[in-house]
Amino acid sequence: MSAGRLPMGKLEFIALAAFLMAVNSLAIDIMLPVLDYIGVDYKGINVLADSEIRQGIKDYSNWPTIPQLYVKGEFIGGCDIIREMFQAGELQQHLQEHGVAVRAAS
Repeated sequence: MSAGRLPMGKLEFIALAAFLMAVNSLAIDIMLPVLDYIGVDYKGINVLADSEIRQGIKDYSNWPTIPQLYVKGEFIGGCDIIREMFQAGELQQHLQEHGVAVRAAS
């Protein structure tokens, strides 16, 4: 898992509790239900609309695929990592440790 901060400017989304860079529909079909299930607020950004942002986010995170999940500006991972973290309970713990409220398991 890589960690880093988003630069200011075009990618100024740091104030959001969590946000998602999303393009791949299969990955989105996995990642969004996870985020919905744990009850976090997120924002989806269509990176296909801007090739500079699309390539810049891949370069910044050193992660080749989209979607990518960031929490308060920190890159958390792509779809597979988010799914694995969720299944292990690590995603919820990570979010809580970073001040993001999550819904209790039902």
